[in-house]
Amino acid sequence: MNTTRRRIGGNDPTQALDQLGPRTAEAVETMSPVPHRWRRGVLVMLLAVAGGLAVAQLALGQADLPVAWLATAPLVASVTLSIRATTAAAAEALALAALVQFATPGPAAIEWARLLVLCLLCVFAIVNALLRDRVSRTAPARPARVPPRPPRWSL
Repeated sequence: MNTTRRRIGGNDPTQALDQLGPRTAEAVETMSPVPHRWRRGVLVMLLAVAGGLAVAQLALGQADLPVAWLATAPLVASVTLSIRATTAAAAEALALAALVQFATPGPAAIEWARLLVLCLLCVFAIVNALLRDRVSRTAPARPARVPPRPPRWSL
């Protein structure tokens, strides 16, 4: 959200209203802490770290650990990157989780429950990225007109 503030109502302190400035596409786009030219590198780094940790978990044979930690890649991508990058991170997280869960023996019900939790977290990340995208596209060109405050009466 654009956090720049501005005064509305002129110099009269009784009519001055402090409110947030307009939401524009540029303001929503600047919410990302990652500069535009570094976003592809951040995505590659997120995918590489998640893949490396999943392979390490698989190599160590620790299938009893939950795989929901793989959801960190799409969740981080949802607040820093685009919807396509978030979807790619979610798809990789689900594929790695399925590989880790089904490559090692264990109770089937627990494996499916862990995958369901990861799936819900990935869906949340994608919905978050979609909402950020929609806010940036439907930002009003100008803020709504704020009605003036009624005068204060003192007796």
